[in-house]
Amino acid sequence: ASPRNVQDDVTLGDGQADVTARLQIGAAFPTRTFVRGDVGYNLRLGDAGDQFVASLRAGQSIAGTVLLFAGASLAYTVEPGRIIGVSVAAVDPTLPADQYVGTANLLLREVRLQRDSVDVSGGVLVRLTPEVELTLSYSQTVWGRNTSEVHVVGLSLSARTHLAPPPPPPEPEPVPAPEVETGEDTAAPGDAPGPAATTDDAQE
Repeated sequence: ASPRNVQDDVTLGDGQADVTARLQIGAAFPTRTFVRGDVGYNLRLGDAGDQFVASLRAGQSIAGTVLLFAGASLAYTVEPGRIIGVSVAAVDPTLPADQYVGTANLLLREVRLQRDSVDVSGGVLVRLTPEVELTLSYSQTVWGRNTSEVHVVGLSLSARTHLAPPPPPPEPEPVPAPEVETGEDTAAPGDAPGPAATTDDAQE
């Protein structure tokens, strides 16, 4: 195989879209231990084989700054996908190629757009500050069909931040009530009304 022999049909994955629904259940305990699991169904479009998916993860916090975790995940095909090619395998892989007689030692296999896998993972999370965390993880494919046996080492740094809430809108200024004219004379400032005169006072 060489790059000039590959003209098209090269993708970074299966070249199709997935739609997955999962139900997740978890619990945390006073010992700072957590367990989380989920099950779901992966609808794979483009005539790929649909999958049953599940995962389980558990972890233990130490001193509130270190978290050890481990888990496993499963993806299992529940219906066959469309045929995308034919692969040739040897019936007896120990037989040298110059001893093949015709196609007697060749086994033809249909390759379908489907894959299964079981992955295990683990790692440690270290809280450097209340807002910054460093995570080192490792995962490996321990079983699978039509998939690569991969080993993945991950290192990530995450930081939490808080967005300040927007300031409240300014309160509207009070509108003064309009003055109402009653048609009566208003007493001058400083003039206090005196007691009303009686009939006897008027006669005197």
